[in-house]
Amino acid sequence: MPETLKICPWTDPVLDAVGHDPRSRYVETFWLPTLGPTALLLLRHLATQFENHPQGIDLPVADTSRSLGLGDRNGNQSPIVRSLARLEVFDLACNDGANTIAVRRNLPRLDARQLRRLPASLRSAHAQWSATQLAAAPPPESATSRI
Repeated sequence: MPETLKICPWTDPVLDAVGHDPRSRYVETFWLPTLGPTALLLLRHLATQFENHPQGIDLPVADTSRSLGLGDRNGNQSPIVRSLARLEVFDLACNDGANTIAVRRNLPRLDARQLRRLPASLRSAHAQWSATQLAAAPPPESATSRI
């Protein structure tokens, strides 16, 4: 494991426009059980870093690990490395095979498979959230142009 990793924002025009900030209530409520607390904490940390450094950062692995309360363990089984790998599993990060990792700035809604794995109470809360969002959405342009 290198001492420093280059972390850059993963640009996605759709998710950047309509996705959920990693520090949002949606992500805390619905993504947390899917990603786990360490991966979510890392995502939130990186979102803040991207606000201050939109082109990306050189992430000091050991310092970042300690600052997030993950300890001094290093290597491929360290919590920070496992968290980065977990983000890749959920298509929230992409490793170029060298020392650069692109990380999404915003997260999508949970997909159907992820929703099925949530506890019943969170599935119900997600259904309510979805209904509220649908009710609050403005009508499509084509519907208003007919009037």
